Amino acid sequence: MYISFLRGINVSGKNKIEMNALKILYEALGFKEVNTYLNTGNVIFSSSLPKGDIGIKIEEAIQSKFDLDIEVIVRSKEELKRLIESYPFGHEGKNRYVTLLKTSSDVIDKEKILEASKPLDKTYFTSNEIMLFVPEGYGKSKLTNRFFEKMTLSIATTRNMNTLEKIYKKM
Repeated sequence: MYISFLRGINVSGKNKIEMNALKILYEALGFKEVNTYLNTGNVIFSSSLPKGDIGIKIEEAIQSKFDLDIEVIVRSKEELKRLIESYPFGHEGKNRYVTLLKTSSDVIDKEKILEASKPLDKTYFTSNEIMLFVPEGYGKSKLTNRFFEKMTLSIATTRNMNTLEKIYKKM
């Protein structure tokens, strides 16, 4: 089982893709057990393709079908489980986030990230994710996708831990 996270769809009326149309597209690509979660581009599915080929295949299909240049980040069920289990800032609350990186990055400038953080913000880095606790709320944080993309030189998308936990239960 896999989950794909589409970056930047259905945000502020831009890059609109209906979830049913997205499900049909995934099924046309040969993916099985396709389910969408929320309206923000979280798609659960199974595939026999190598993980490294899946994101590219989805990006090309979205470009062809919807004429949108959307970045896709793919994680396996096992990777999502590891991420949830290793989240270091507690297992309850709404201000827990994970920024998923499309490619591994060892180029993280931790000092600049700490400078941009508010006093109570907490961050934890792996090569593929940046785990966040932002008690004042993600909307008030400078630790955004674009900020992390500059810091890591990788495409990024952020999800609330509550969402990731619910997605995992559906897989």
